[in-house]
Amino acid sequence: MKAVWDEAKNQVQLSWQSDAAYDHLLIYRADADNGLELWAKVPGNTISFSDKPLRAGKFTYALKPLYAGGGEGFLSEEAVVETGK
Repeated sequence: MKAVWDEAKNQVQLSWQSDAAYDHLLIYRADADNGLELWAKVPGNTISFSDKPLRAGKFTYALKPLYAGGGEGFLSEEAVVETGK
């Protein structure tokens, strides 16, 4: 997973590789005040996500795959980005 601050669009752009076996992906986000919390749920074939944090700071993101049979995968490696809002 990769997280990049896009100053022109004022957003964080997340990108990753996905596996066809995933039913959904859970996106988690943390900031200076909170640990990782569920932020979004996207279809399993999604390979990018844009987030517009409300303030400047350091944000951490991670993914967790969900399988069609109901099982969950492991939380991905974290991606950290500093926003300049």
